[in-house]
Amino acid sequence: MNNRDSSNLAKKLEAIAKRKFGSLDLEFVSPDQAAALRKQKLLNADDMAALAGFWLDQGLDSGSSELAVLALDKPSELSDAGLIFDAALRELGVRFPNAETSLLKSVHIYLDAIVNNRISPMAGMAALDDLHRDH
Repeated sequence: MNNRDSSNLAKKLEAIAKRKFGSLDLEFVSPDQAAALRKQKLLNADDMAALAGFWLDQGLDSGSSELAVLALDKPSELSDAGLIFDAALRELGVRFPNAETSLLKSVHIYLDAIVNNRISPMAGMAALDDLHRDH
């Protein structure tokens, strides 16, 4: 695969991700909600780093070294980011929901974002449709 093909593939994957995740405004996602989104595999490494940065700015870190590492030295690999993100959530006292609860919370997050105009109805419903199809 040459550079041009790689670039085209990257653009296609980015477009799919935007449709799938609906460009959710992460600034409004709490640590508890993030645990649900993480359980549903709706957060990528960039999302996790962005959330860590938002929470540090809000003073939610309570001395979490993992949160600072994720926000300031963003891992490029999803698996690395996921391990650090999970540890940061545990340091914040977040309990990870089971699959059913995380699905319901994720639906609620998207519906709330649609109602409050933080995501377009089309993008939000596309994300909800993908959630439904994955289950």
